[in-house]
Amino acid sequence: MRELGGDKLVSSESVILSGPEMVGSGSVVPLTMSSNIPDTEFMAILVHKNPIPMTAAFVIPAGTDAAISTRIKMGETSTIYGIVRAAGKYYVGSTMIKVLAGGGGCG
Repeated sequence: MRELGGDKLVSSESVILSGPEMVGSGSVVPLTMSSNIPDTEFMAILVHKNPIPMTAAFVIPAGTDAAISTRIKMGETSTIYGIVRAAGKYYVGSTMIKVLAGGGGCG
């Protein structure tokens, strides 16, 4: 979190991550993330058990919906964290995705 410029995370149900409960392969895992927190300016996806957890980061322009849809790579079953910065504060939501076969080289 210090590398992102924050020191405290607030757990929030307004940070919503959605993806399949289980995937056959971690090579291509669809994921959506949205924030209902006003003035969301930054969103990041972290995969806890990947060799390099920071998977994606997005700057959200003012006046746009804070929602993204992407595909990530996962080496194994892991908790996925969605980090949101809004008005200088950091918020987090999470979900778990089970992987039957790793994504290979997901670092």
